[in-house]
Amino acid sequence: MRVLSVTGFFSAAKRPAATTADDDGELVYGLTPASHLLVGSSSLTPFLTLMLDGVFVSPFFGLGAWLQRSPAPDRSLFEVTHGHALREMGDGDPAFGELLHEGLVADTSFIMDVVVKECGHVFQGVSSLVDVAGGLGTAAQTIAKAFPHVKCSVLDLRHVVANAPVGTGVDYIAGDMFESIPSANAVFLKWILHDWGDAECVKLLKNCKKAIPSKEEGGKVIILDMVVGTGLSNPQHKEMQVLFDLFMMFMNGIERDEHQWKKIILEAGYSGYKIIPIAGWILHDWGDAECVKLLKNCQKAIPSREGGGKVIILDMVVGAGLSNPKHKEMQVLFNLFMMFMNGIERDEQQWRRLFRKLDILVITLY
Repeated sequence: MRVLSVTGFFSAAKRPAATTADDDGELVYGLTPASHLLVGSSSLTPFLTLMLDGVFVSPFFGLGAWLQRSPAPDRSLFEVTHGHALREMGDGDPAFGELLHEGLVADTSFIMDVVVKECGHVFQGVSSLVDVAGGLGTAAQTIAKAFPHVKCSVLDLRHVVANAPVGTGVDYIAGDMFESIPSANAVFLKWILHDWGDAECVKLLKNCKKAIPSKEEGGKVIILDMVVGTGLSNPQHKEMQVLFDLFMMFMNGIERDEHQWKKIILEAGYSGYKIIPIAGWILHDWGDAECVKLLKNCQKAIPSREGGGKVIILDMVVGAGLSNPKHKEMQVLFNLFMMFMNGIERDEQQWRRLFRKLDILVITLY
């Protein structure tokens, strides 16, 4: 607990002594925004359990020897360690397969909740969507529920589709994404391309292009993946990106920067692309000066208000919302947590003061 509190995963404070002056009081640990991610209905505990399982950790003990092999190994570090690729191991070991499934579902549920709230506009005008290699359809079900006008389907291998749930409002199609993809207005690729090298990605993206109508007719490929080097410039953000790149490397994957993404996208025959950062719960980490700088960069990245440009901020407005005591207590506690990390939860007046520094005249609070 001492280690976890020093690293900011838990807070630690002395409870006031209730007896004698010699009693220093009991040390009480509390949740911080980081540990809040591991409790509740959207808990990331299954994903963290997967990442810390011995199957995932043990390959890294052989990283040095793997990198020094000559000629370069044709099998991933994971395969060299376990004798099987990740998916093959999940199929052959029921216990690990269940751990893998639960971890990926938890990760998908968490990120898709952010996607539909922050980037829901990408699904506007889409009447049909196919989630490529979408497993049992967690992402597709989230999209279908949030946007009932979108007919969603999932493409995956036959043995995966055989276990698909029923009554989800999502269609399941057995097939190989490297052979063909069912026709739809939009193709959705979540955490797929980082598993593959450039040649495989180009082939897959070409299949996606064949499956959708032209850009003028509303066709689009929606890729949910990391772009290394984008986003916030703080050390923790950079550390997360390079650690995920290292993690993908040990399975023969790669996290790409914008230049690398541009290369495979253009090689697959697309005319262009647009990167939309997902930035929920960002501004409460920073003081006004840093927020103003970040928001000015956001303004530069979008068209004018008249041209439909918008900055969507998912963050707390202290004092807004329900007036019951539990709601107020939650807001005050989160403000306390953020203060612990040099952040701040802002009330409406503080948000307005921040926006006025950007010459933003219209503010919509929900």
